[in-house]
Amino acid sequence: MKILKSKISIIIIVAIIVIVSIVGIINARYDGPKKIKTAQKLESIYGNEDDFFGPMKKMLYCIIAAPWIDTDIFYDYGYYGGKYDFYDSDISFNTAINSTSSSNWFKSGSSKETASGNNDFSKTNIQVENVDEADVIKTDGEYIYSLSDNKVIITDARDPQNTKVVFELTSTSYSGTSPEEILLYGNDLIVIGTMRGPMTTVEVYDITSKENPIKKEAYCVNGRYYTSRLTDGKLYVLSTGQLDYDDGKVDNSYVENSVTRFISYNDIYYFNNKLTTAQTTISTLDLDKEKAKVDVSMYLLALDNIYVSQDNMYLVADNYYNQKISFLPAFIRLLGPKGIIGEAKDLYTEDDYFYDDDETTIYKFALNNGKIKYVGKAKEEGYTIDQFSLDEYNSNLRVALYTDKGSRVAIFNDKMKKIGETEKVARGERMYSSRFIGDRGYLVTYLNTDPLFCIDLSDPKNPEILGELQISGYSTYLHPYDETHLIGIGYESEVKTNRNSEGKVTSQYAVITGMKMALFDVSNINNPIKISDTQIGDKYTRSAILTNHKALLFSKEKGIIAIPVNTYEKELEISSTNGDLSSLESSYTTNSKEYRTEGYLVYGINLEDGFVPKGFIDHSETDPKSYSGTNLIRGVYIKDYLFTVSQGMVKVNKLDTLEQVASVLIKGVE
Repeated sequence: MKILKSKISIIIIVAIIVIVSIVGIINARYDGPKKIKTAQKLESIYGNEDDFFGPMKKMLYCIIAAPWIDTDIFYDYGYYGGKYDFYDSDISFNTAINSTSSSNWFKSGSSKETASGNNDFSKTNIQVENVDEADVIKTDGEYIYSLSDNKVIITDARDPQNTKVVFELTSTSYSGTSPEEILLYGNDLIVIGTMRGPMTTVEVYDITSKENPIKKEAYCVNGRYYTSRLTDGKLYVLSTGQLDYDDGKVDNSYVENSVTRFISYNDIYYFNNKLTTAQTTISTLDLDKEKAKVDVSMYLLALDNIYVSQDNMYLVADNYYNQKISFLPAFIRLLGPKGIIGEAKDLYTEDDYFYDDDETTIYKFALNNGKIKYVGKAKEEGYTIDQFSLDEYNSNLRVALYTDKGSRVAIFNDKMKKIGETEKVARGERMYSSRFIGDRGYLVTYLNTDPLFCIDLSDPKNPEILGELQISGYSTYLHPYDETHLIGIGYESEVKTNRNSEGKVTSQYAVITGMKMALFDVSNINNPIKISDTQIGDKYTRSAILTNHKALLFSKEKGIIAIPVNTYEKELEISSTNGDLSSLESSYTTNSKEYRTEGYLVYGINLEDGFVPKGFIDHSETDPKSYSGTNLIRGVYIKDYLFTVSQGMVKVNKLDTLEQVASVLIKGVE
């Protein structure tokens, strides 16, 4: 009888282990977001990451599941921000055209039609048609809305020669708020900012009366403002940071219209085998609904990049530190003092950690009438640069990635399964920009020269890099002129060499000699040709367009291209051993305060003459000399007039001759 009972006990124990193991394997196989569900679980994540899965689950996983499942545990060190410059949004964010129609080359936002019916005005230079992006300036063709210090300025532009400021909107819902960007949707003006904490604030105003805006909605959530999108009347605002832990509790609160609310634990998600206290908060507001309430969800994820189409949102995270589960060492340690005896609380040693700087994970979420639903993920070798590294086309996602081994494009289907990939090119060079246009893609890499690579994506299962053009300098932003011509904006550079007494090369470094715009003929994908270029300024010249695509004003129909520019008191220089000028450029524009000129540079552009200088609209004398620089200078056209707007001044010039017809000093700016 005792033997029978022992056998039954053994069978029961084995059955329990098998069942738990099967559940564990299924659980490990599912790589989607899981609900936190309880406060205790959220607290355990913050308080003891090593104990995240629980001792028994970890032990069973190592014994049974690990040998058959290729799974890593990632530690992502999140960071506040996502903006190298306070007003220069979306990290550096050059863009990729996303369209299933080859005729849609220039994109506009999702704003409702204006009451005037005037459509002859410029829109924000965005990435995806009908997916609007916030900026420091917007216009509806009659009024201009812009940021100045901590205010939103509303300017009446209906009579260009009598342009006037009609209202200065000061954010009052949350004290200490600094507005960063604005959006326009019909008669709704959305002001997004950051306050101390940091926290992200969103305010919606009814601007039916421009002289008397009425606040409709206001809310704030934890984390610094990262970016936002507006499509189909749905506003998506993303903020990032670390879990806020105070008085022994993780803060999951937010404030809406002065009422404190809490994110449901069913709306807080973590990813399987992903240990992090970094948070990405997504708040969604339906602007078409009267008295709509904001929906807030949180993902324990360190956000590094984002791309949004009309149907989907892609969140990109670099995998910084990686802790692999090694079956044999873990099994041996189970038998040691820290294993079964120690309740498996410390199965891993420092030897299990290694620095993993070559992997990126892309998470796909479907946008269904404002509701966010997880679809799948892909983990790939390499880094993306910015939002233009990703592009959705014919339900496939194309992604430009780079490592020290080279740059490439990978293609994923609607389930995030990789279906195609190019070869790697430009080994040892950094990728500086990318652009996807229809069934083509373009990459720019740089070490001492700028190779422009042309990629045929017509067969997503067999993409090919076909053309290459070598020129000096490099482009940080690529913009389509039309279907067969491409504009590159970036730097002109010169390589200098140091030699020893024997004439042997000891080092090389690249010196910026000025900014540059170039026009390329890419009609023959195998043989791209530079047909025109122009150097802008000297080695002291900078522009917001180098790190923010929304600073560009371009119209093929009106034959103009214009950018804000400023010149500083010192040049930019870097060793070419790593070829990375972008990080230094970011630091340079953020910290340099001494500049000589500040304004707006306007060119004519066509295929016959290339770039034709039209003039420079100077704003130096009206703006305080601060770190913001050209980040707050923008230009918009309304019919035949060009309006250039800075923190201190609105200037109005005729579009064809640049003759000034009016200027308006913005109050409160000395």
